[in-house]
Amino acid sequence: MRLAYTAVQPPCTYTFAMNCAMSEGNDTHQNESFVALCRHFWNFVSFDFGLCNAPATADPELLTWQQISDEFYQYAFEIPEQWVQTGGVSPDSFTYVSEAPQPPSCVQSDNTMKMDFLVQPVGNGMPDIEGATPVTDAELPTWVKTHESNEGGDLPGASKSIYIQGSDYEYSLYLLCSPEWMIYCEVVINHILESFHTLP
Repeated sequence: MRLAYTAVQPPCTYTFAMNCAMSEGNDTHQNESFVALCRHFWNFVSFDFGLCNAPATADPELLTWQQISDEFYQYAFEIPEQWVQTGGVSPDSFTYVSEAPQPPSCVQSDNTMKMDFLVQPVGNGMPDIEGATPVTDAELPTWVKTHESNEGGDLPGASKSIYIQGSDYEYSLYLLCSPEWMIYCEVVINHILESFHTLP
């Protein structure tokens, strides 16, 4: 009996395999027990197998962009093309991170950027904008609020909240940056602000 797991990361293909050899003369019950034991052991040893993702780069010169939009919620803006979505997929509430989650056996990096996005109908209560700075050259009423630390949060570093008020919906973005990514973060945040617009 052979169990195998194959992963592809061009130009290489990786195969992790295990062979289980049954003893001759086993009866049906012994064979079934052996197969069950083999699969149990395989699940245990293969759980952590996976290809580590290449670390994300914080070089803003290498940025390319992807547009995310939704006609119902009337928004469109651009984020880095390299970012990946995590968690549930809903057009009114989602999260993107700059580095794909690593398999359990890989070294987990703290050097990353994270964006949470939320849409609410106008009138549901605008987030607290006390201490926020209005963006005077934005297409829509926009405020940016800087939080100097993220103590107790899931990532170390500074963060910014962006509040954008449309005619029908209000948009909130929470962007968290690790200290090593601050220049990259400023480039990304500025691009989000410049590219954000509402759809008719």
